[in-house]
Amino acid sequence: MYSPIFANPRWAIGVALDVTVAALALRHRLYRYLPWFTAYLVSLASIEIVDYVIGARIGYTSRPYFYSYWMAQCIWIALRGIVVVELCHRILGAYAGVWRLCRLILGGLYASLLAVAGILAYRSQGSTLITFVTTTERGLELAIVGTLTFAICFSRYYRIDIETATALVTGGLIFYSGIQMINTEIFRSIMGSYFPVYSEIRTDSFVVAMLIWLVAAWKPFVAVKTPQLLSADVYAAVMPEMNVRLRRLNNRLSEILK
Repeated sequence: MYSPIFANPRWAIGVALDVTVAALALRHRLYRYLPWFTAYLVSLASIEIVDYVIGARIGYTSRPYFYSYWMAQCIWIALRGIVVVELCHRILGAYAGVWRLCRLILGGLYASLLAVAGILAYRSQGSTLITFVTTTERGLELAIVGTLTFAICFSRYYRIDIETATALVTGGLIFYSGIQMINTEIFRSIMGSYFPVYSEIRTDSFVVAMLIWLVAAWKPFVAVKTPQLLSADVYAAVMPEMNVRLRRLNNRLSEILK
């Protein structure tokens, strides 16, 4: 029998938050600057609603719900991975050499992650789909924290300006992925008896991330002006030494990665 949405008020509040953030992102045309992140926000609410309807009408133990749930996880993991690339490009894209190196690292990282997850899923005694998704997700959380933290530290060191919305989106992803890493490591060996605690932490940390993204989408996106890499002499005369180092690093990487 179909259960009304309000029979699960917490789920309804979560979906309402997802819809609100997605609506604000669309209203303020965030897709012009972060299209994949906007697509991720839109997918969250829409797929959750579809999963809820399938589970409520057919049953949460049915095969259709099983596959809809885990395929949804696949979609969200893939989108989060693409969002990381998008954020790195937003932060470092103005520096062609730096961005080429970052792109190569991300490509190798994701390829290795999928290969390891595929091998473990193939060798798994349980569900291949569940093993592949959970393994990929664990690896992705580590990649997100490491990659985005490096991008932020790099931008701070070389005094690269980042839009407020981009910084908030990045911070939300780092927060959620960091909590998931700690959460999984703590409860992995005792998941059976402590699954409700694990699930609660997972849900609450995502709500916090959504609130951070709500702040990011609350106002129209204000883009940072693309920096112009002038000659070294000009930089030495009018800019801090840190920017001269960035220009030299960018030129060196551009030559190496041609």
